Amino acid sequence: MADRLTQLQDALDELATQFYASIRYISTNHPSSTLSISADGTTSFSANNNGTQNPVSKGSPASGGAPSPPATDLVSTQSQPPSQPAPRGRKKSKDKGKKKDKDNSPPPPQDPSDINTPPLPTPAQFQLDQRELARDLILKEQQIEYLISVLPGIGTSEVQQLERLRVLERELRDAEVERLKALEEKEEVLERLDGVIRGLRKV
Repeated sequence: MADRLTQLQDALDELATQFYASIRYISTNHPSSTLSISADGTTSFSANNNGTQNPVSKGSPASGGAPSPPATDLVSTQSQPPSQPAPRGRKKSKDKGKKKDKDNSPPPPQDPSDINTPPLPTPAQFQLDQRELARDLILKEQQIEYLISVLPGIGTSEVQQLERLRVLERELRDAEVERLKALEEKEEVLERLDGVIRGLRKV
């Protein structure tokens, strides 16, 4: 089992992960809104709880598209001289080049509406999910507060902590003296045992 400080660090990392997951879920599944611009230039939003968006024409001001351009001048096009017919020998090579370019052309972009996206949750389910996410964040925050409260040194002053360190240092020195004494006794016992074994061999 990890120490308390490591447990606290892991809990903080988990809390950050839960924050990221909650924000991503809300930003992905929140109800959409439709932007509409009136003739006087004011902007208004209308909520759309079913997750669909009202269609807006490309030429309308709401979609931000430019109006359709005016018709071109027919006089300028009619005044151009007719193009000269190409020789018969080159026509076949041009047709082959066009066919090759057509085969190498990139595929048309896919319509985003054709991609199968999962349905958005209902407003009631979305509210329940938000409450569950908030409850998980509160529980994790309470766990972090408990780990902080049980850390060593919490509730004691600096003078008390220094005195505690001095006491532990003296105890460590006494334990080291006892360890060295035990090692000396071990060496003496080994020498006695070695002498006994040698005496048995002579017999």
